[in-house]
Amino acid sequence: PTHHVTSIRMVIQRYRFARILVEESHVVRVGQPCSSLLGNETNITSDNNKEEEKEATLGLLVYISFSASASKEKVEQAAKTLLNMPVGTLGAWGDGSGVKNMLQLLTARTATLNKNKAEGSSQAVAAAAAANKEGDPSDNHTNNPPLSIVLVPQANLIAKIKKNGKSIQYRDQIAKEKGRELYEFFCQTIDILLQDHHAVCKGEKQPANSNGSKKPNNNNNNNATPDPSIPPDQLFRRRTSEFATFDDTTNLPLTTIGGEPVTKSARKRMQKQYDAHVKRHEKWLSKNPRGANKAAAVVAEEAKPQEPTTSDEAKKPPEPSSLDSSFLQLVKGTFGARQGIEMQSDMGPFCHVVEI
Repeated sequence: PTHHVTSIRMVIQRYRFARILVEESHVVRVGQPCSSLLGNETNITSDNNKEEEKEATLGLLVYISFSASASKEKVEQAAKTLLNMPVGTLGAWGDGSGVKNMLQLLTARTATLNKNKAEGSSQAVAAAAAANKEGDPSDNHTNNPPLSIVLVPQANLIAKIKKNGKSIQYRDQIAKEKGRELYEFFCQTIDILLQDHHAVCKGEKQPANSNGSKKPNNNNNNNATPDPSIPPDQLFRRRTSEFATFDDTTNLPLTTIGGEPVTKSARKRMQKQYDAHVKRHEKWLSKNPRGANKAAAVVAEEAKPQEPTTSDEAKKPPEPSSLDSSFLQLVKGTFGARQGIEMQSDMGPFCHVVEI
């Protein structure tokens, strides 16, 4: 049998509430604190002393580490695996509520919010607005969305334990700066996948089906002629909500975002689309000298050797997320810094170790 080489190792567990130290300077809170570890209980409001159910919260705490064999393709696979794992529940342990993956939970919650909005739940909106005005904003858990993900870099997950625990070897770990690059790419990939799913939930995009194309309907825009200014190698790569991996030679998709291989008939169809687009792009470049010059400048810039980053530049945090925080709160732990964490999980952490 072929020996499996672990490129990425993740440890995933779920929580109701968590706090994480970011940039070694401030603490970010996600979810709602548990009133008891015996299970979900109702809150007693101080205003009218009546029992009021709070919206259940759920988050995934993800420790991730990279070995020397890790690549961006493997990182993309890890990101999709995380979002597709059915490990989340808004219920209590053993109550029969079942488990769903994070994308399913986000879809269900968006549908519920849209239904409530359509029914005109103005009183609930007013009550939420009033609640947000009370208390100290820095410690106001009511402002947190019910679903969240906390990403934490943990290099020591790639290790070998020997001599009955007396020796720990870390020689298979990736180089620090390469690990930083892959961790930031992992964070960005999760961010983009969630943005795309948010667009799907809002009806702005359609999900991909198993053959690599969007779900069929009478107004399928995939058949429309693409903008001729799009570089051919980006014709399919830019469709990040549909495809996961690509052939570096043909630039055609290999697998869908769901991890299924693109069918032979779909690849044949896309090859025809690609060939036709190459001709349109070349014609566009011949009529747009500035566009051609710009394309040449981009190629020349990409061909330049990368300047080595200084230690200060390497420590810069990734760009702020453009993900709507009311959809899901995504917290990115700081690479190479102290990871201070506190969490509560009344429904059980349900830990999983994932190797890719």
